[in-house]
Amino acid sequence: MAKNENAMILLIEGEPWLGMAKAWKESYVASQRAALEFCRSMGAKHGVQNHEDDGLGGVGIPESGIIPPGWRRIRRTRGAVDYMVPQHKPRGEAQKEAAAAAKAAFDAVPRPNSLREIAKALGLPGGVSWETPAGSMGSSGFSDLRFLMKPMNVLFMGETYAFFVPDTEPQIAKIRAEHPDATITGEWTIPPGLKRISDAQWDLLVAQWKVAREKAGDAAEEEED
Repeated sequence: MAKNENAMILLIEGEPWLGMAKAWKESYVASQRAALEFCRSMGAKHGVQNHEDDGLGGVGIPESGIIPPGWRRIRRTRGAVDYMVPQHKPRGEAQKEAAAAAKAAFDAVPRPNSLREIAKALGLPGGVSWETPAGSMGSSGFSDLRFLMKPMNVLFMGETYAFFVPDTEPQIAKIRAEHPDATITGEWTIPPGLKRISDAQWDLLVAQWKVAREKAGDAAEEEED
């Protein structure tokens, strides 16, 4: 996992966060299995993940190379593998019926629980804004691209869970230094049941978990999301 001073890891130590994280993991694992089964039913070996909710975002091209009725190919560059999605603007009644059937089947594939609902429960800010008594103002989103499509993420390994969320403090500290009299929105306090840990502390927990699995004779597969 890449490091960034504008993000932080919150180790989950209590409810309701533990229940939310476990429920999200269960929905994530179930959605991944359902997505793979659906892709295989379409004659493809893989799918494409939607980075907004970590669910199915597209189906791999069937091994036959033939795009089924109601679907269209998405061509990718830089060596990325093409995939297909339901047709967006079908023409003619036959194409419209095929596209509607494709979309219905595609939409029926289970997706993970919404990360936005967890973010809302946490009260995570969507960005930082400020205004001075003189009328100067400004606002900014999060510089970490991992929060471009989704507000946070859930990390897990075994029975250990954590939230990966934006850290607005560096932005706020910079604003306070430049505009001491500014009123700032976007400040956030870590709720009870969560404990901030460093990247190194999380990496240590991951390493200890892997060692424990190795001693138990299990393959230390990475469960961290």
